[in-house]
Amino acid sequence: MPTPPAFAAALLPGWGFVQPWVLESAAQFRPDEGPDLTSDRYARDLNEVKEIGALNSATRTAEQTNIARFWLASAAVIWNGVLRQVALGLGLDESEAARDFALMNVAGADARDRVLGRKYAFNFWRPVTAIQRADEDGNPATEADPGWTPLIATPNFPGASVRALDS
Repeated sequence: MPTPPAFAAALLPGWGFVQPWVLESAAQFRPDEGPDLTSDRYARDLNEVKEIGALNSATRTAEQTNIARFWLASAAVIWNGVLRQVALGLGLDESEAARDFALMNVAGADARDRVLGRKYAFNFWRPVTAIQRADEDGNPATEADPGWTPLIATPNFPGASVRALDS
């Protein structure tokens, strides 16, 4: 299901089919199905995102906003910077540091590929769509807000639960 506001073509749909570097198989460490749309947990989670994740949230703290913006960077950018500081702090030589960077980035590639693969397998709607169309989820504890907008534009790939609605 295309995700607003861009409604662009799906981003990286083939990454879930990439052969893992280190994992034994693409099926290793698969997440569970997630909560049913009519469950209390789903309603709680959706309502929390609706309140805290809104562009103009009245309850989100400045720290929560900063954390959300921090995680906008790719994992590689964030963790390579952390590893650089660790390597410098430990006084690693170039060979030791290169090995550590290679190990971390191979593990990160496997994690990214598995996450994207599951998102496309589940093909679940994203929070922005779930909140705007909550009247379609069959859960009496959720309420649609067609004008709801997230703090950060939602990337154009599916969410991660198998409890998908037909588009």
